[in-house]
Amino acid sequence: MPEDFTLESLAQAVESQMSDEPETEEDQPAGESEAEEGGGEAQEQEATENEGAESEESEEGEGDQPEEESPQDRVVKWKTADGTEYEVPESELQKGYMREQDYRQKTQGLAREREQAESEIQTRAQQQVAALNLYGEKIGELHMARAAVAHLESALKQINREDDPSRYALVQSDLSTARQTAQDLTERLGKATQLMQSQEAERIAKGQQEAARVLSAEMPDFPNRLKAWNKHATETYGFNPEELSRVTDPRVFRMLDDAVKYRDLQNRKPEAVKKAAAAPQKPAKQTRSTPPSTIETVKKRFNAKPTVDGLAQMLMATGKV
Repeated sequence: MPEDFTLESLAQAVESQMSDEPETEEDQPAGESEAEEGGGEAQEQEATENEGAESEESEEGEGDQPEEESPQDRVVKWKTADGTEYEVPESELQKGYMREQDYRQKTQGLAREREQAESEIQTRAQQQVAALNLYGEKIGELHMARAAVAHLESALKQINREDDPSRYALVQSDLSTARQTAQDLTERLGKATQLMQSQEAERIAKGQQEAARVLSAEMPDFPNRLKAWNKHATETYGFNPEELSRVTDPRVFRMLDDAVKYRDLQNRKPEAVKKAAAAPQKPAKQTRSTPPSTIETVKKRFNAKPTVDGLAQMLMATGKV
């Protein structure tokens, strides 16, 4: 595009294009326009006839060609090793393949998440073990430093400063160093204790959030059940709120839920027994018994002349059928 391209240049280009166009029908002679009109009508008639012929030919050609089968209509056939034959639409195979791909992606994603979680748990456990070991070592050092302070204080009391000033100064220096060491260890252990308590509180908070998420998905009324669980655990089993506040395993809450349901069932059992006892009793179904004399008569008759009818009468009389 030229650099001097403006609205004025665009207008000039349009005007020049309009001036180059051929003259209109009004400027042409009348004879020429009539001839052109007649020729135009003939051309239009021929074009119409040609279009009709082409449309008939196209319809005939389309009718001769078979319709293309869509993927949904195509059927795939195959035979298994045991000779069983299957026929499945191609669309169903595509849907099954997509479902399998989706399932595979989800399972692979879950497997990666589980491996990552297991790795994080293992790393965290190793760090906690290392921290606890170091914490134990520092506590041992603190005990040794305090024991050294106590020993040096006792030794300093037994030394006469005027009689042996050099030894007194040496023990006093060692005592000062031991006290500083004990103080440093006490401060470091205090900070480590605060850090571990903070990490433990964070771990408990995350665990409780995860447990609440899992239990809320299983139980829509989880918040209401949680109140019943806490009340049951404190009143029935003697747990205190601090102990319950540290529980993060959802299995513990499931057991509490079962325990609450069992207790409620046991409490309702006496009421159910009372209702059953107060309900009107249905009279027992009475059965008609055959007199002993009739049974003996039928038996004698069958023994004297065994027949099928006699056997049937004897069985009915004895109540065996």
